[in-house]
Amino acid sequence: MLNDLSKYFHGGDFEKELNRVLERECAAYRLINARFVLVTDPAEIESITAASVSPVDGVRQHIRRSAELLSDRQKPDYRNAIKEAISAVESAVAFVSGEKTGGVGRPLRKVMEELKLHPALRDGFEKLYAYTSDADGIRHAIMEKGKDGAELTQADAKYMLVACSAFANYLITLKSKP
Repeated sequence: MLNDLSKYFHGGDFEKELNRVLERECAAYRLINARFVLVTDPAEIESITAASVSPVDGVRQHIRRSAELLSDRQKPDYRNAIKEAISAVESAVAFVSGEKTGGVGRPLRKVMEELKLHPALRDGFEKLYAYTSDADGIRHAIMEKGKDGAELTQADAKYMLVACSAFANYLITLKSKP
């Protein structure tokens, strides 16, 4: 499969050079961790790339899987790409809080206190997490729809991949600061 180049090229100069060519040619895809992903903004690419090589195993694995599901050209799986992305945040919260968790609410409050996160940032992410986690949400519904019944789109999955990558990176960075 063309999309899985990991056995041939992994990171390094080839990936950088190929992405330079893809950018020059205005391609909609970039190579991130040996997978073609529909992302063109340099900040988005940097965020996803950083999370895909995170020192936190759960973050790394979930972000890589989310990108893989999103980038499948034959049958992209937006619902599970979103689930994997939000699971990366759960892993980051667990790492930062030191608690194994089935959610982010309580541990995120603890992290907010320890790391001095702004309450609005915490509240915003709790609401985004709730979007994916309530009884009718993406993580629990079998259908390929969100709570409002709307079809999940590539834009939804891409947003969650980028946002969750950035948030996980942010939490890990704050935790590692002296």
